[in-house]
Amino acid sequence: MKILATVLSSCMLVACGGGGGSSPVPVTPTSLTVNGTAATGKAIAGATITAKCQTGTGNATTLADGSYSLAVAGGNLPCLLQITDPADGSKLHTLVLGNGSAATANITPLTEMLTARVLGSEPTVFFAAFDATIANNKVTPTAVKAAQADVGTVLNGVVDTSPLVDFLATPLKAATQGNPAGGDAQDRLLDALRVKINAARLTQVVTALAKITNTDAIKQIIADIAAVPPVAQAGPLQSVVTGTVVTLDGSASSADAGRTLSYAWTLQSRPAGSTASLSSPTSVRPTFTADVAGTYVASVIVNDGKVSSNAAAVSITASVANAAPVANAGYAQNVLSGSVVELDGSASSDANGDVLTFAWELTTKPANSKASLSSASSAKSTFTADTTGLYVAKLIVNDGKASSADATVTVTASAVDNSGPNVSAITVTPAIIDVSQTSQQVTATVSVTDATGVNLNALPAPHWYNVADIGGTRINSQWKLASGDAKHATFSSTVTIPAGAKAGEWLVGSLAFRDVLDYTSTNGGYSQGFTVQSNELSDTSGPTVSAITVNPTTVDVSQTSQLVTTTVTVTDATGINLNALPNPYWYNSADIGGTRIDSKWVLASGDAKHATFSSTVTIPAGAKAGSWTVGWTAFRDTLGYTSTNGGYSQGFTVQSNGLSDTSGPAVSAITVTPAIVDVSQTSQLVTTAVTVTDATGINLNALPNPYWYNSADIGGTRIDSKWGLASGDAKHATFSSTVTIPAGAKAGSWTVGWTAFRDTLGYTSTNGGYDKSFTVK
Repeated sequence: MKILATVLSSCMLVACGGGGGSSPVPVTPTSLTVNGTAATGKAIAGATITAKCQTGTGNATTLADGSYSLAVAGGNLPCLLQITDPADGSKLHTLVLGNGSAATANITPLTEMLTARVLGSEPTVFFAAFDATIANNKVTPTAVKAAQADVGTVLNGVVDTSPLVDFLATPLKAATQGNPAGGDAQDRLLDALRVKINAARLTQVVTALAKITNTDAIKQIIADIAAVPPVAQAGPLQSVVTGTVVTLDGSASSADAGRTLSYAWTLQSRPAGSTASLSSPTSVRPTFTADVAGTYVASVIVNDGKVSSNAAAVSITASVANAAPVANAGYAQNVLSGSVVELDGSASSDANGDVLTFAWELTTKPANSKASLSSASSAKSTFTADTTGLYVAKLIVNDGKASSADATVTVTASAVDNSGPNVSAITVTPAIIDVSQTSQQVTATVSVTDATGVNLNALPAPHWYNVADIGGTRINSQWKLASGDAKHATFSSTVTIPAGAKAGEWLVGSLAFRDVLDYTSTNGGYSQGFTVQSNELSDTSGPTVSAITVNPTTVDVSQTSQLVTTTVTVTDATGINLNALPNPYWYNSADIGGTRIDSKWVLASGDAKHATFSSTVTIPAGAKAGSWTVGWTAFRDTLGYTSTNGGYSQGFTVQSNGLSDTSGPAVSAITVTPAIVDVSQTSQLVTTAVTVTDATGINLNALPNPYWYNSADIGGTRIDSKWGLASGDAKHATFSSTVTIPAGAKAGSWTVGWTAFRDTLGYTSTNGGYDKSFTVK
């Protein structure tokens, strides 16, 4: 870390009477000056900055370009600076260190993170109760350098901070209101950071950096909050007859892969005199009765367990007599130029059940396109997307008395297919089942289209669960091709809901579909609700877990490895699901995320209704000493109910007084060859190699798996691979991994990354170097 303050010295010559002279007298600086720029991707203008220093305080106001100059009378470093953004009242902080009378310190979200890491406390809290002694002990060049390295590590995959040598003192030119494109590379980096981590999310990241030591745990928090936010969809416009029970539909709402949505509906407005209210406002499809004529507006916000979406609204118009029909022009499509596109208006509806007529129009098409509709008056029509660009088709339907509002659909034609599959809404048949007496089959279907072709060898697995029991009852299944082909497929999946299963609202959900170029589907349609009725349940509780033991309770692995056995007694009136037992995992309690040994339960005695399970593992010689825990997730019964009482972990003690190697593997010499590949015409092979050393020996049976992705498409394009031992042995190994980047893959900066290596004692690698970038054209 560069020293951030430049010492300015001055001296004064004092003339003495009688023509004599005297030695120069040093003058103690009477003022400390701090300069810098405050920005978040654009300048923070007109903001107040307050400094609290080892001695002295001061204030300043930023100029239009975010720059400031702050003087602290009698000031001594280090200092902590706080800025309050007049736009939203948010606060950012930075550190000033050195030993002179002048210093530089920018104020940005990066300095906020660095400050939290150095102080081990939220900067706002520390600033409010500033302690000069604590600040002097914590704010050192060594601590700042280490904190910047940690911040860079946890942001890896979000933004690349490696070009920025010094968060605090590297000159910063910020974009301004008058010159929005005038920012330098550092300002553009802050722009990219702000896209992934806004002000609200920054607070979470700063707290994590202040409170959590393990950078992998912080990276996971950042991955969670920087993931694609959920998108609410409130369903199509509806026109109904007064007195109709209206069903709202939020099933097209979407979330990032692996996340499950919850719903919050509100009836924002209703006609005068209406007493309409929503039933089940937290369900996917609430209802209300349109009791008087007029317009009703309902809105929905979805939450993916981490963040909430923006609200989406839908209008429902109720008429006393004839209700205007509602046009539905179908889903947006992405196709290759030259493809024949089918438009489908058959989902259009009329509340009175009148026969509809159709009027299609191609309102937008690329320049030079000669595309025309095969039929303007059919429910379905086609045209040829003869050139690349955007096509927009409009549909109006008429019920013989009134016409609908316009409905439009966009079709994007590309020379190369760089979009993921298009997923339509999932349907479930039957929508209501009763499992009071017997089990029932339920089938889900979904339509998926892709110009290049859906990857039929890597279909996601649907999962079925009770909405009120997320993490509990769950049935996994597989999609099967019911009709069509890879470019236009209908998939189905059938499961059996067991007799006595939990009653209530259930969902079937699916993660993203991928095409053969590895692009993922991003539009909605990944879940669908249905209802399970079960009125004669006899056993609605999960298994009871008791009598957990670990034997022996203390082991000494100073010289040799030791066996440890855990046992547990589990009872259930219906019967434990012996085919879906949880797996015990063993770890050092102070090293969560590090040392871990996985095992399996074995039925030691009894049967499915009253069982004793045991599991034995070997704690290796030299393993980390201290308190260890064996834990596991819930047991399930054959109805899918989970155990909810305590007793899912048990502690024991590991002694190890003769440790010689307590560090994890060292990772170095990471390469990607070639560094640039061109997949415009054909796929290309890329190889990464890494050197790993460890005094005890790398665990060759538990190597991490490399994953390759477009750096601007985190959560999208991803290729998984495995390490192969290229040379050496467990103590000094070179691993390599080769993948094929498919023709037409997204261009730009790509990254290959992986998690920690482990040695045979369970220690993990902690130094950097877990990813490497390369370029795809």
